[in-house]
Amino acid sequence: MDYILFLLSAIIVVGAGVKLSEYGDALAAVTGIGRSFIGITLLALFTSLPELISTIGALTLVDNPDLAFGNVYGSNMFNMLTIFLLDAYFRKTDIYNGISESNILTALYASLVTAFSVLGFYIKVYIGSVSVVTLIIVVLFFYSSYVSYKVLEKDEDEEEETDMTLKGVIFRMGIAALAIVFAGLMLSKTADSIAVLTGLGGSFVGSFFLAVVTSLPEVATCYGAIRVGSVNMALGNLFGSNLFNIAIIPFADFVYIKGPIFNYVSKGHITGAIFATIAILIPIIGIRERNFRLKVFGVSFHSYSLVVLYVIYSAYFYLVR
Repeated sequence: MDYILFLLSAIIVVGAGVKLSEYGDALAAVTGIGRSFIGITLLALFTSLPELISTIGALTLVDNPDLAFGNVYGSNMFNMLTIFLLDAYFRKTDIYNGISESNILTALYASLVTAFSVLGFYIKVYIGSVSVVTLIIVVLFFYSSYVSYKVLEKDEDEEEETDMTLKGVIFRMGIAALAIVFAGLMLSKTADSIAVLTGLGGSFVGSFFLAVVTSLPEVATCYGAIRVGSVNMALGNLFGSNLFNIAIIPFADFVYIKGPIFNYVSKGHITGAIFATIAILIPIIGIRERNFRLKVFGVSFHSYSLVVLYVIYSAYFYLVR
């Protein structure tokens, strides 16, 4: 029964994610804000809802911090693997070309905050029951969002038209977001049961089964974004989601009632954070290497590098499960 509920929840998450990509593009059109801004803010927030909700469920419903951290770092790894999937599918589109400075900055800050989160395992300084590292991550998150927004004001996006009204777009996005919330809670509940039934443990199940499913909205929205001609929105969504996902760690620290959450999480997640940091840096290099981008069978070498990194990451967590 748990497997069936897990699959049904995944289907709901994917369906809602596809709709969010359509509504995100429509919102950019009716507000004139621009696709990059929508990608790195609202769309990234909505598609990160499964990670947030499933993390809350992992901490409150089943008390499994390893499931929560595995979900965060694992989702960030899969988000970067999505770049390979997009590159392999849209071979006629250079997904590393024409990426806005705001998206590149978001990616850089996402890698910085991800790497910084590792310090939570070592620095045992607390304000109440909350790690000081948690508080610094919050500051870095808001600062990076502000800087990306200021740079974004200088970016130019294509103007699009839509038949939807602003009220209609917001209403539809809200419905899709609610569907993701309910499905995300069910995912955390069933993922914990699967971890127990299979004996794979919370870290492995969180890093892969839960992480992959909660990242499916990113895959769906990025597919939809590139299909309508916006690579900026697609990569902005991925980089923005990675930044939002790391911001889930402070939220988890605040809501976990047993104490500082880093004290209850396996140190194996340090390796997960390092892998996730490297994974974000690879597409940044691909974007910057405008004049030399080696392709094999129409797919960039940088995209293949993401696959290799993900395979090594998977093997590591399987061996230490």
